[in-house]
Amino acid sequence: MPFAARLTLAFLVVAAAPLVFVWSFVAHDDTLMQPTIAITVVAMAVALLVGRIATEPTVRALRQLERATRNLALGDFEAPIRLEVARDLGEVSRELRRVAAQFGRQRYEYELLEAATRDKIQRGELSIEVLEKQNARLRAQSEALQQFALATARMLDPAQIAGELLAAVNKEVEYTHAVVFLTAGPDAELTPVAVCDHGARSVGNYLKETRSCRSELGYDVASWGLQVGRTVRIDDLALDGRWSNCLPEVRSALLVPLEVKEKSVGILKVCHEEPRRYRSREVEELVVALARQAALAIEHGRLMREAAEVAALRQLDRFKSDLLSTVSHELRTPLASIKGYATTLLREDVTWDADTTREFLQIIDEESDRLRSLIDDLLQMSEIEAGILRIRRQPVSLGRLGHRVVKRLRPQARQHTISGHFPANLPAVEADLQRVEQVLRNLLTNAIKYSPDGGAIRVTAQAVVGSDHQYQPAGLDQEQRPTRVLVAVKDEGIGIAAEHLPHIFERFYRVEGDVAWKAGGSGLGLAICRGIIEAHGGAIWAESVAGAGTTFFFTLPVHEGETIQLENDGAEE
Repeated sequence: MPFAARLTLAFLVVAAAPLVFVWSFVAHDDTLMQPTIAITVVAMAVALLVGRIATEPTVRALRQLERATRNLALGDFEAPIRLEVARDLGEVSRELRRVAAQFGRQRYEYELLEAATRDKIQRGELSIEVLEKQNARLRAQSEALQQFALATARMLDPAQIAGELLAAVNKEVEYTHAVVFLTAGPDAELTPVAVCDHGARSVGNYLKETRSCRSELGYDVASWGLQVGRTVRIDDLALDGRWSNCLPEVRSALLVPLEVKEKSVGILKVCHEEPRRYRSREVEELVVALARQAALAIEHGRLMREAAEVAALRQLDRFKSDLLSTVSHELRTPLASIKGYATTLLREDVTWDADTTREFLQIIDEESDRLRSLIDDLLQMSEIEAGILRIRRQPVSLGRLGHRVVKRLRPQARQHTISGHFPANLPAVEADLQRVEQVLRNLLTNAIKYSPDGGAIRVTAQAVVGSDHQYQPAGLDQEQRPTRVLVAVKDEGIGIAAEHLPHIFERFYRVEGDVAWKAGGSGLGLAICRGIIEAHGGAIWAESVAGAGTTFFFTLPVHEGETIQLENDGAEE
């Protein structure tokens, strides 16, 4: 019930209480009933009127308080709050005004904070957008650089690297004409090595000879850009009188030096037919990054070539030293023998009998053969190194050839057991008969030298399939036809230590030891064997366990045809 209604009701109750008491006395008197009713009605009306008048300010104040509270609830903190009431409600009015003022200040501070937060959010969103763009640009540059690095990873030719640079730039930057110039030094003339003109790309040092028109390649502009030593952007070549000799259709240009450690190795010139084409900083940064990567690749290739030249010179010097050492040692021994025995035979104070003379001449003959063999090995090794070793290919039966070599070497190895085992259906190989015979003879001779007396030496061959030292016996069916013939020479000698196996086929390589010293040799035999076998398209290797013998393997390609008949084969085993 509203406050005004409750107050009016209270007045009515107060006014009616005496009348009820009076009615209790006049209830039995009819003459007093009507005046009493009239007085009662008048009293109640007066009470209602008095209650209305008494509650009106309070009701008005309460309504104002309600409106003010509603305004505060709706956020209107500026509307005036005035209550026409007594002192106790006036305190409520002051408190509401204080609360409204506090709320107003808080809303103002909130609006300021909201504006500041909104501004920070906008700045943050703008920063995020800028960072996303930068990240996308850097990611694109990184991908372009990575692809360029992969493309030039194994390139050593500067012209090829320059061509890849033009291709990489063309993927990211539009141009109609581009040239890469290289220079050998600060004062050296620029040399064009890669040109791209409207999509047609040419690469090679020959460009300096085929391009007779210097203005077509823009030598002057490139030379000036190289002298400046930094990235230069020319917005319009037609407006600059210095470049009047350039092609008329070329308007804008971007000159990027190829620098490594503040040293220029060349310059990249990118041109377009439209002016002010390369004003974008992102484009410039990408081209500069690619140019630096290309400069690093060119410098890396130069260092690799220099390192290879140094290594080749060192190897050549070592080869000369080894050659001089080996030749001087190997030549001195037979020459000393020849000289000594010849001088002895020529002495006039001594008369030699026929047997002694024959013995001395036989020694001279053997040492002469030894000297000739060394010279032949040196000449043959030089042919192999120069790549001019002649191979006369023909179908060869390894079975017949193997038995013949074994038969001829038996007189030299009376203290050893030499045997050859070759299948009857062994296919012929495509090879040079004399060269393969030389390989078999060298391997068997080494086996005889390094095997103890009574040791067994065994030569075998089989048709195989496979590659890279992973061979399997070939079947007789057509689906597994042999591609190679694998030959093995096994001995029961001293063996070769594991650390020496990778080097035994190198020229002049000798395994140190008493047995090796006694065996002698020039150190070229196995190197010559490798050169001959590899010239046939085969492979040669060795497997050994120290103290348990060595097995040499080599392969030769199978010949699809009839075998050649060898003369004087000898009996087969």
